[in-house]
Amino acid sequence: MFADVEESQIAKMMDEKDSVSTQRTVKRSVNLFRSFLIEKRGSGEFEGLSKQELNENLRLFYVSIRKKTGTNLKVNSLNNIKYGLSKYLKGTCKIDIQGPEFNDSNEVYKAALTDMKKKGFGFVDHKPAISSEDLKKLYNSESIVFNVDTPWGLQNKVWFDIKFYLCRRGGENLRRMTKETFVIKTDATGREYVFQAIDEVDKNHGSNAAPNETIGEERMYAQPHLESMCPVNSFRKYLSKLHMKLDALWQRPVEAFSEESTAWYCSSPLGKNTLACLMSEISKKAKLSRIYTNHSIRATAITALDQHVEAEIMEIEARHIMHATEERKESSIRCSECLLDQPKEREMSHYFSSSLGTVCRNPTQTHMDQENSCASLKQEHLDAVFNDSTFDEFSSSSSSQQQEAKDEERPPQVLYRCGEEYFMHQVSSTTSPPYQIPLIGTPPELPRPISEGSAEGASQSFISTSSNSAQESISGKTHAYQREQPPSPPIVQQQVILDLTNTVIKCETEPIHAPSNPKDIANEPKVSAKCKIFEISKFLRMQIQDKTLIHVRRSNVLSDVLKIYQRNPEIVQRDFNVCFEEHSRDNDVCHVPLSPHALFVQFWREAFAHFFAGNQESVPIIDVSIDPDFYKTLGQILYHGLILLDYWPVKLSQACACVMILNTCSDRQLLTSLHRTMSDQERFVITEAKREIRSGCSEFSMQTTKSLYQVLRLYGNTQRPRPGNLEKLLLQMSNFYLKQKSYWALYEMRSGLQSFISDFLSHLEEQDVFSFYSLLTPNALSLFEKTIYMFSATDNSIHEMEEKRVKMYFENFVMKLNCETLSTLLVKWCYSDCLCMEHLYVRFLANSISERPHFDPNETTLTLSSVYTSQEELHQLMMSELES
Repeated sequence: MFADVEESQIAKMMDEKDSVSTQRTVKRSVNLFRSFLIEKRGSGEFEGLSKQELNENLRLFYVSIRKKTGTNLKVNSLNNIKYGLSKYLKGTCKIDIQGPEFNDSNEVYKAALTDMKKKGFGFVDHKPAISSEDLKKLYNSESIVFNVDTPWGLQNKVWFDIKFYLCRRGGENLRRMTKETFVIKTDATGREYVFQAIDEVDKNHGSNAAPNETIGEERMYAQPHLESMCPVNSFRKYLSKLHMKLDALWQRPVEAFSEESTAWYCSSPLGKNTLACLMSEISKKAKLSRIYTNHSIRATAITALDQHVEAEIMEIEARHIMHATEERKESSIRCSECLLDQPKEREMSHYFSSSLGTVCRNPTQTHMDQENSCASLKQEHLDAVFNDSTFDEFSSSSSSQQQEAKDEERPPQVLYRCGEEYFMHQVSSTTSPPYQIPLIGTPPELPRPISEGSAEGASQSFISTSSNSAQESISGKTHAYQREQPPSPPIVQQQVILDLTNTVIKCETEPIHAPSNPKDIANEPKVSAKCKIFEISKFLRMQIQDKTLIHVRRSNVLSDVLKIYQRNPEIVQRDFNVCFEEHSRDNDVCHVPLSPHALFVQFWREAFAHFFAGNQESVPIIDVSIDPDFYKTLGQILYHGLILLDYWPVKLSQACACVMILNTCSDRQLLTSLHRTMSDQERFVITEAKREIRSGCSEFSMQTTKSLYQVLRLYGNTQRPRPGNLEKLLLQMSNFYLKQKSYWALYEMRSGLQSFISDFLSHLEEQDVFSFYSLLTPNALSLFEKTIYMFSATDNSIHEMEEKRVKMYFENFVMKLNCETLSTLLVKWCYSDCLCMEHLYVRFLANSISERPHFDPNETTLTLSSVYTSQEELHQLMMSELES
């Protein structure tokens, strides 16, 4: 079934696909360029000009444009003008002014920007955040502008709450909002919240946004102790007072009203201009210190989050703030990994409230404070990190005045961190007799640490003082609780030295004193949390034996590697180099040993191609023709790559990895992995179906129903998809396809993964697997964090400036690469297709111009010339190198 569509409708849709501000920018840019051409050439027509003529005119246009007053434009204004021209020419004339034919004009454009910055026209006039004093004025119980007992005050407060808690942009879509845009729901803990229920197009989420780049995931949680000033209660009251016959959310307040009236608002919506200037009107009525704009509310929300993050009283990462504020410039940061979980959503809403001064100060009055209270730190929580039969437990008392938790710096189950200094680590703790602890294995030829005395005895309770991770998650109210306690007794610092040659602990003690107040604790250096899986692999790596050399035929990598691990299981305890040359093994002259990375990457590429299925993520295939020990061998190879190199094939479905490692997986991760397993076309079908659901349909269209049948049956679905059951079906399919169908393969892989140390992954959680994948999955920003640039000149000369320009070209190139191409880049750069390398190097070759990039994976180094004529030139050379 198809609708009748006229050309006029298509034309209208094409005209409206861009936002109003974008259309305004394009129109203004074109008019300015026409005016320039009329003044210089006598004719404003430029659509018929050749690329060469257009290039010449653009060169002059960029440097000659001025304001009506004759002064320079700001840098942002010139950027917007060029953007508008580029969009118009690309859409109307099919001309890309970023192409190589326009190198001259683009160089002049860059020079013009530099000149503007030198003259002071590069600054950006950011909208100020609302000061804390002005926020207190607004939310004061005697405030007129937020008086919820009047139509005007109630509307002002609800409008401000929604924009603040949900990080809404200035004036976007306010006029289009309806009574159904926001909905009140209850989360798993029983707390009410308001969230955006209807998707919309905004500045950062247009037609080119990915399906998982959704908006409306922020939540405004209830603050019951505030009663009528609670944001959820205010919103509920506002909805009950709206005019029944008008669907618009923002309606004009009536002039005369009664408290008992069911309608405080007219059947007339507020105008777009009124809504756009509402914060300015509120500023005037409340007599704030300055006139704020709608954008100031969002700036205040971001500032509030940032301040709490800097104070380290909230464990919210930058990716959570980016997702809440609908920013995309941090490359989305791994689409499905940016999703906010309920604790983070409650936490963010809580700190918004604290910034407004509306959070209850009594720890017993709010759910959030109960979660952060001292009483919630149970003994078993602190003991869990050391719960392993191999080691004796070091437990900490919950009544201790130090309020300290498990040390994130050391691997789970391990009482020390393995380092290069004779595998010793100093641990501070309360005094106890020296204690003898058996260790797993003894690395050969380790120097004996110099230490005096060892004895046997019974262990007392220990409290690690090297970690602040749990303490940071406790709110300021915990510090108040600590101040009420009696002074802490002196603590004796115990230096625990682990001598692996004798497998005993030898102790030296000296008295130290606890911090006198919480400020001293806060000023102590913080220990950054690390991935637990990496810490475990780091510990196990010290037991790896000497290197060996293995030969593999490049044409038979998969079968040769499987035979090596099946015939020589002990190889997982050895380091190795690999030689791909086909020659006699006794002919040492011909050996060309390569890093194990090269072998693992090639092996897993072939394994995924033959025994797994999927798109961005892959799932093992169950087939009767596959050797029963095949998947167990895969698990052993996974183990070897992990402990040897921190290598893991991130194309393996993250949900499958959770099932394999943890024997469980959350519904959210199952749905995310199912989405990434599907092909682009299959994902498009699901996205279109969800779009129809948001439109309020009771049944899918015939075409959508047919497409859903074709897609869902591939993943085990047996029911008819309907708008009311699609989410349930997707969850059932993800359980079947990722857990049940591939269960025996994952079971065997788990068996192989733990065939040497049976419980080395037993204390991990799903968040640990998530962090593990986040750190290894190739993305531009993580790659830049590992990259070290080695400039040939460091004297602020023109040569250093040119090399820094090349650095910018290179980073721009990397930012445009997708995950698959980034993996190819890494293989060229360091043999590995994931981010398991500690550092990557970019070296600049002095006095070289436009030479081909050179990769040296043995040194993890990329060599670039000191000068490239343009971004496009470096891009072409890099792509040519990657495709070779």
